[in-house]
Amino acid sequence: MFTFKTLFLTLWMLLLATAAVADENYATAADIKPGRFQIYLQSNEMLANLNQVGRFWDKLLGLQQACQEQYAIKPVNLIILAPVVFPDAAQYPTAGIWRVQFEYNRCKDLKTYNAIFTAKDGGTPELLPAIPGYSDASPALALDAMRAVTPQVQAQLGKAGAKDCKQIYPFDARMTPTAVARPRDQSWQEKWTFQGCGKQVVFLMTFNPQAPDGNFFSGTPLH
Repeated sequence: MFTFKTLFLTLWMLLLATAAVADENYATAADIKPGRFQIYLQSNEMLANLNQVGRFWDKLLGLQQACQEQYAIKPVNLIILAPVVFPDAAQYPTAGIWRVQFEYNRCKDLKTYNAIFTAKDGGTPELLPAIPGYSDASPALALDAMRAVTPQVQAQLGKAGAKDCKQIYPFDARMTPTAVARPRDQSWQEKWTFQGCGKQVVFLMTFNPQAPDGNFFSGTPLH
């Protein structure tokens, strides 16, 4: 005869048996269901990683270095760049690349930063900072674009009073209103702010990943 205790233990064992085969595979953020990947994304470990990226950019950009208040970290968006595979027996995903966009609030100053995670066959995912702000360019495309426009940025910084500046960093990226509403397969534009040697300049970046001639991006200074 079942008692409440034996019934509870039976149901608990059935739940464990069901969970034991719950491998997780996600191609997009919309595919994510309640499970271990979602728990991992909301974990203290993840928040610590985001804080690491936030402090990295703050130091590089010279922001809030004297702030002694507690920092607030709020993830606001997740983009899966390569399908995530999270087997039941693994501690971390064994495959996949994902980007976490988060708000970093400290001493009443808010910045939006991005962190990219690359799965390492079940080990701790590799963590890399991505361009601050709201860019829709892939990490590889954004890096190529930054490298390509660096001479133009240096020239504009020189006009602004920072002659021969070598330390140039992306400060912010914002998609134009028409870029936000565009179909996914079309070209788009973003406003990128670069910082160097105490000065800032803004460029209008045009992206076209499908360009048949290989001109996937261009940058034009805004005065």
